[in-house]
Amino acid sequence: MNLDNIRADIDDIDHELVHLFQVRMNLVSEVAKYKAANNIPIFNPEREKEILNNLIPEGELGPYTKDFLQSIFDISKKYQSLLILQEG
Repeated sequence: MNLDNIRADIDDIDHELVHLFQVRMNLVSEVAKYKAANNIPIFNPEREKEILNNLIPEGELGPYTKDFLQSIFDISKKYQSLLILQEG
């Protein structure tokens, strides 16, 4: 496999990741609405810990996977905060 082929595969995956991120953020919007309506805090450390424990692989990619997921969590919490502020 040459570099152009590898990059094309990475581009395909990046497009999938962006699509899945957008789908996820639409669901995060629904979560924010539910939390606002039921006076539930945005941050749930137990849930984040459970997800990290279930998804982080052992080995060299583990720390990078944790960083990736933590970034998604942080973005999700930021987005929920914005949505709840806009509704309030």
